[in-house]
Amino acid sequence: MKQVAFLCLSVSLACAAQAQEAAVSKTVPVPVEAPKKPTDNREQQLAKLEVLFQKIKENPESLDANFAYAQLAGQLGKYDEALASYERMLISRPDLHRVKLDMALIYMKINNFTDSEKLLREVLAINPPEAVQDNIQKMLAEIGTRKQRHFFSGSLTFGWNEDSNGNASPASGNQDSGGVSFPITASGSKTEDQHVFEALALRHSYRFSDPRGHTWQTEGLYYRTKQSLLSNLDVTLKSIKTGSVWVIPTWRSRLGVSVQYTDTNLARADYQQTWRKQAQWTYAMHPKLQLQFTGSHDLKRHHNSASSSLYTLRNGEAWEFKTNATFAYSPKTTFTLGYTNHHEQTTAQYYSYVSDALDFKTLHQLPWYNLSAVGGLTLTHTKYRAPDASVNPTKTRDDNSLSLSLNLSKPLTPTITISGGYTYKETTSNIQNYAYENERWSMSLTKRF
Repeated sequence: MKQVAFLCLSVSLACAAQAQEAAVSKTVPVPVEAPKKPTDNREQQLAKLEVLFQKIKENPESLDANFAYAQLAGQLGKYDEALASYERMLISRPDLHRVKLDMALIYMKINNFTDSEKLLREVLAINPPEAVQDNIQKMLAEIGTRKQRHFFSGSLTFGWNEDSNGNASPASGNQDSGGVSFPITASGSKTEDQHVFEALALRHSYRFSDPRGHTWQTEGLYYRTKQSLLSNLDVTLKSIKTGSVWVIPTWRSRLGVSVQYTDTNLARADYQQTWRKQAQWTYAMHPKLQLQFTGSHDLKRHHNSASSSLYTLRNGEAWEFKTNATFAYSPKTTFTLGYTNHHEQTTAQYYSYVSDALDFKTLHQLPWYNLSAVGGLTLTHTKYRAPDASVNPTKTRDDNSLSLSLNLSKPLTPTITISGGYTYKETTSNIQNYAYENERWSMSLTKRF
């Protein structure tokens, strides 16, 4: 059975960089570069923070100690500690407008836009230098955007795929039936085919008034393919997903929970309905390293078709756990390493299985023509729970798959992107029916709105 590829929409919000001035003692700031990130490791930085804290205990009114502590605490993501230190400075020197700007930046980071805007307008009221006013106006504009409650976005994609073995015909040219090997019939022989597809993705995000930036997100997807020859593989998919995302600044984390319903048609007939419950935790371990852990549970219901009465034997549930680490090697290059464990429990035991997958992906911004390249490698081992007597009563299916992919994309306009890619997949199996190779070439055009 050919697997259905799910399209997903992701929206990232970017924050403008802000410049600040250098001297603490000046009442009117002048713009300079933002403080550089610490070069020492986190343990050394935490030790320095403790030394500064002891200095503050000895002399709570020391501007130098409080400022150094606040700056380092902010770099380490300890925003509450940084704000407390800045507050101590303003108690003795309420005219330190540089400190107010630093506090405004931290409030923006934790999505406390009310206090951030209040401080920015206080500094703006003293009529600072023009460069500083420009920076403040940019920050106020950013706050205005981020204070919005409702956000809508979407994308429309049209594409084309060509497969060298669209029906996953066995590489041996034979197939087992009841444990006996037979030559493949003409209808089951390797078929090169192509299909066009279209996808419409819509997304709504509601941002709660909580200063940490909690959101409720709803996504809808419509996806349809049309084969040139293998019309029995035409797919129509409709999906809706909704759930909340909680931001936890002190843990440098996001926690999301969601529920998703997906309705899939095969050959324009009902095939499968799936309910999915999912939880996902994202942790920023380091400015360049992000960890993500995802767990999900599926309830699946299948429908038989005019050509098959076996689909309902796949009814059941599935559990899946994913973990991945993304490393930002440079502003133009990222690497992601992931592991997935999947358990499928079905009505018929010979459709139940456990799979383990290891995948590696790299994204690189190329120096030519504004091209981006995404390369991927996936290794999957799948072990089924029981033999299928109709295929081979003495063997329990055991598969290994290798997938290699390369995709290039180029923005034609700020909202239109063209992409092209190649994917090679090889599956080996102890049962020849499931051992095959396929090469896919693809092209697509996406409009974001």
